[in-house]
Amino acid sequence: MLLGALVKRVLLFLGCTCFAIQLSDAQEQLMKPLPIDVLASGRDLVGRIPIDVSPNGEWVAYTYFTDDTLPGWIYSNTGVPDFDGSRRMAAELRNTRSGETIALGDSHSSSWAPIWSPDGNRLAFYSDEDGEAAPWIWERASRKAHRIPNVIARPYWGWETMRWMSDSRHLLCKILPGGISVAEANSKISNPEAEERLTFPAVKSGEPSVLIYKSPRPKDGAKAGEFTGKDRSAPDTFASDLAILDVQTNGVEKIAKDISSRWYEVSPDDHYIAYNTLVKDTVNGWSYDLKLYDLARRETRVLASNIRLHAGNEMAWSPNSGLIAYHSIVSFPDTRAADSGSGQLSVTDIAGRTREFKSPDGTSFSRQSYRGPLWNSEGSAFFDLSGGKVWRFDIQTGIAAVAVEIPGSRIVSIASRRDRESILSGNNRIWILAHSQDDKKDRLYTADLASGIIETVLDTDQTMRGLFDPIGNESDGRIVFVANDQHHLDDIWGFDANSKTARQITHLNPEVERYALGSAQVISWYALDGQQLHGTLILPSTYKKGQHVPLVVWVYGGAKGSDSVNTFGIWPDPQFDMQVLATRGYAVFYPDAPLGVGTEMADLVSTVITGVNATIEQGFTDPERVAVMGQSYGSYCTLSLIAQTRRFKAAIITGAVLHPDLVADYLGGLDYGATKNLYYEGGQNSMGGTPWQYPRRYLDNSPLYLFDKIETPLLIGQGEIDKPLSASKDIFSALSRLGKDVEYRIYRNEGHVFDHKADVIDFWHRRVEFLDEYLHISRDSNGNAIFDGDHARTQAD
Repeated sequence: MLLGALVKRVLLFLGCTCFAIQLSDAQEQLMKPLPIDVLASGRDLVGRIPIDVSPNGEWVAYTYFTDDTLPGWIYSNTGVPDFDGSRRMAAELRNTRSGETIALGDSHSSSWAPIWSPDGNRLAFYSDEDGEAAPWIWERASRKAHRIPNVIARPYWGWETMRWMSDSRHLLCKILPGGISVAEANSKISNPEAEERLTFPAVKSGEPSVLIYKSPRPKDGAKAGEFTGKDRSAPDTFASDLAILDVQTNGVEKIAKDISSRWYEVSPDDHYIAYNTLVKDTVNGWSYDLKLYDLARRETRVLASNIRLHAGNEMAWSPNSGLIAYHSIVSFPDTRAADSGSGQLSVTDIAGRTREFKSPDGTSFSRQSYRGPLWNSEGSAFFDLSGGKVWRFDIQTGIAAVAVEIPGSRIVSIASRRDRESILSGNNRIWILAHSQDDKKDRLYTADLASGIIETVLDTDQTMRGLFDPIGNESDGRIVFVANDQHHLDDIWGFDANSKTARQITHLNPEVERYALGSAQVISWYALDGQQLHGTLILPSTYKKGQHVPLVVWVYGGAKGSDSVNTFGIWPDPQFDMQVLATRGYAVFYPDAPLGVGTEMADLVSTVITGVNATIEQGFTDPERVAVMGQSYGSYCTLSLIAQTRRFKAAIITGAVLHPDLVADYLGGLDYGATKNLYYEGGQNSMGGTPWQYPRRYLDNSPLYLFDKIETPLLIGQGEIDKPLSASKDIFSALSRLGKDVEYRIYRNEGHVFDHKADVIDFWHRRVEFLDEYLHISRDSNGNAIFDGDHARTQAD
């Protein structure tokens, strides 16, 4: 009786029994606020760790975050990396047919990055179950796991999985040098987030102890007065040995020692191992050498030097093992734009000869992060994304050309085979994931490279992750991807390319679905300059047509908030998930907020305030109950808004590491070399140049000098190790000096985003209390906002 109305979609998977996603009837769902501890206890798939599917498609392996946190900096006390925060990770296997789930590692250990052997009989993963991070092997026949003894694993980034050789016996792995413990390795890591204290050199009695700083000399070709930054030697924070492990004999063969590598891969023919080594950190990005280890000769040689990469793993072997393709950086990207900055596509052969690829019209290729180019099966061409299009790079001609373009959509991912270095193709087709700029939907397509015909094969109301997936098997036509929607957190889905149907494989957070959640839609309006904009508006779970509900604006300059309309809670992170507010009677608005160069503060008023007015004029929100929130750069945006308008009755900022005086922030960041000068000269908060070139721009976009105009009460949440703390401290000090209503909360051992469950819960409770107080919201015994007619009852009523 309820299936037609209650099941969002019934999805099939080839070879699997049809089943429905069990959702509750809206009347049966709990009509009360989503408990913050339920959300904080959610199982979030780790974004920078690829999922993996067994060769026969029967098992999917994945990693998720738990609600536990681990002590440590960069690495935990057991050697677990914190590349995505300090929450403990757990790895699991899920049977795509029966639904059986197998945990890897015990319930108290960290386990992560599972990867299947080519024959599907083994699975390699990392775990600290024995008290230190190590490589483990799960045997499918016995369904038991064992540690490779006397080896301590030392990966850092999530994509640094172990790499199998084709014999399914040998593994490539990053490990600690012999004789060094985790504690000893961790002690060598400097903590730049700790309070900076000057250390003076020891001297004899009566001798001066002095610290001397000299500016770097101009580089060759640099103009007088031009800031060139300072090259910094590659840090040893991520140093490790690269080794081949024999899972049968437990043998260890080291092929490189004391290196910092972001990419390492065995050639398809098992003759070579290619890897990069971090050489130096410069104003223009990280620079790497590409090296080749000959397994027969047991010797290493450098193939290419000083390649500038963004994440470090943008490299891929050709199927014939003769070439390595990579996407390097030419110019630093503007982090406000998804496809900004310029890049260069190149190939280097095993003799060390490098070839660069050009487009016929001189088009510059925007940089791509976290994955390398994808080869076709013949090795005659490789593919890469640039500007939301798929480009094909022909090895014979050296010419680059657009292979696939979808008008009105931005292609965000090319589906790959399990090896993740080759495209998923068949009959000259490739599979792509694209995001529509019109209806904001993510869709899966096939594109015929010969005819140019593009076909939609999966059309959903989901946000589909496009970092390392979709991945698939050409032999059985099955594709696996990660997706979430307005009412469901991330889960793994399977798609059958033959029947063009999909099925949910994992069901990680059923507890969240017990609650009636807010629903999102896109609204449109015009900025002050006449530009049409769009934004995501989440209406409360209790919303009734005609009500004028209190509004919280989530602001992040340069972002396209409307792209988040099908994303759970706008930002599906426990600290920022807006379903907390939507289930407590608030609407949440995430507007598009395009920014120009040197006009940030004026542009925020032009785009955000007109968007707020649109939510009121279109009959959704209460004009007297509007608040604004922002994180990181969003904190700067929030301060910029409340300094220019009294529209907001309350404001909340977190991760406020940008000083409200841009000149002070620029100068305070120069010691970081590549960070703050690029951030302001051509990056996220672009002024288009230095303070000496454009002093007026820096002044006009510094909200500090308008703090005396602020009338909006402000709540500041800051992590103790989210540096520099001087920014948030100065914001509080300045507003306190001016007699403004401001509260400053610093959470111990928290970074830029809060990880500890207790802190996430505490600050959410304080945020809700703060908003209720200043927007005058009354609640019933269940915690729901009370409405009298079309407006929320005030606390005074």
